[in-house]
Amino acid sequence: PSNGEVELTDFNATTCADGNLTLFYSYVPAGTYYYPVFYGAGAEGEYTLTFTATPCGTPDIYCTAGAVSTQFEKIANVTVGGINNNSTSVAGYENFTSVTGNVSQGQTYPISITVDGGFDTDQSLVWVDLDQNGTFGANELLFTSAPGVGPHTGSITIPAGATLGDTRMRVRLHDTYTGVDYQNTPNATPCDTSTFGQVEDYTLTIEVAG
Repeated sequence: PSNGEVELTDFNATTCADGNLTLFYSYVPAGTYYYPVFYGAGAEGEYTLTFTATPCGTPDIYCTAGAVSTQFEKIANVTVGGINNNSTSVAGYENFTSVTGNVSQGQTYPISITVDGGFDTDQSLVWVDLDQNGTFGANELLFTSAPGVGPHTGSITIPAGATLGDTRMRVRLHDTYTGVDYQNTPNATPCDTSTFGQVEDYTLTIEVAG
C-alpha cells in the first residue's frame, strides 16, 4: 500500500453452502476503507456486498504479568488522568480495567504511584497500549521512575497519533536489587513475573484534544 493506505490481509474466510463468501477482519482500526471487486471471465448474475462493523473494544490478548511475592512492597495507589485508585490486595496481579481514566492526544499528565512497604531499590513503570493492538511495544513505555521507596511521581505524555478509544494501561512495581543479600529477579518488562512487587492493569480512554 502507498499514500497511507492500509492493506487488509489478516482475515478469516467462510464459504457458505449457497456459494456466498464471508470475510471476517479482526482488530481493524476505525476508518474508511475501499474494497475493490473484480469480475473474472465468464462471471454472471447479480452480486451484493454487505458490510457490517461491530466495535469489539480492546482485545483481551495481553501477556500475563505479576509478582511472585507481595510480602514486602506492593502498589497502594495509582493516580493519573482522573484515576485515583487505592488497592489493598496482596495478589501479584490485579485487574482494575473497570477503573477508567480520560486522557487526550498530545497532552501530558502527572502520575503518582504510592508504594506500601517500599524499599530504596523499588521502581515503577507504566505502559499504555497506544495503538490498541493488544501488546505493549517499546515505544509504549511512558513512565519509568527512579528507584526509591515512593511515591514514584512524574508524568506521561499521550502522543498526538495515539489511537482513540479505550485501551490498556499497565503499571508494574518491582525490586531492582541484584546483589547477594537476598534472592531477587527484577523485571522491567510488561510481561511475566518479578520476584517482588505487583502489577495492576487499568483502562485509559484516549480522546481528541479539546
